Amino acid sequence: MRQAWKAWFDKVQELHASGQLKGVIIDVRNNGGGMLNDFQYVLGSMLPSGGFEVAFSRFKRGLGRYDYSPLSPFKVKTLETDHEIITEPIIMLGNCGSVSMAEMTTLGCQQLPNGLLIGKRTHGGLCSLTTDPSVYYQNYSGIIGERGKTPVWLYIPQMVTMTKDKQILEGVGLTPDIEVDFDVTLYKSTGRDTQLERALQYCTTGQ
Repeated sequence: MRQAWKAWFDKVQELHASGQLKGVIIDVRNNGGGMLNDFQYVLGSMLPSGGFEVAFSRFKRGLGRYDYSPLSPFKVKTLETDHEIITEPIIMLGNCGSVSMAEMTTLGCQQLPNGLLIGKRTHGGLCSLTTDPSVYYQNYSGIIGERGKTPVWLYIPQMVTMTKDKQILEGVGLTPDIEVDFDVTLYKSTGRDTQLERALQYCTTGQ
């Protein structure tokens, strides 16, 4: 995995330095998410070192319904190596299957002057979730019930993520800057990807 990432990173840097880069397309369609640390290797490898403020967050601090910490800036890592900052278009391809860390990366991208989302609205699951009880050790989060055995089974997030304008996107998702349907029939018959083609068009024309 590291070899694949390094090959991609080196090529982006090489094309940018030579003036041949037209844009970068990151495909997170049907991506179920991952670890927050991955941000630095994907979007964060094209941004300045020192971290990037993506959103606001607050944590559960008590048993009451509204017992939350104050809102605080939510900053994620960016790559700490010596690398060029990518100024060409950075495009995320997303859809309703893009969840969690895929959405956090997309949220960060949409805040860039050269970043945008093409495709469909994302899932709307930006809060930190896991079904593994051993992961929860703070912030009054955890599991209620037992899957397949109790009438109620649910898990509670350890934090709430909000956009910089204080909007909660949980259950809402990210709105694409350019909405494009995925033509399944065309893809099955010709292999053409309508959303990818639109992203390539933007890289070429800026529109």
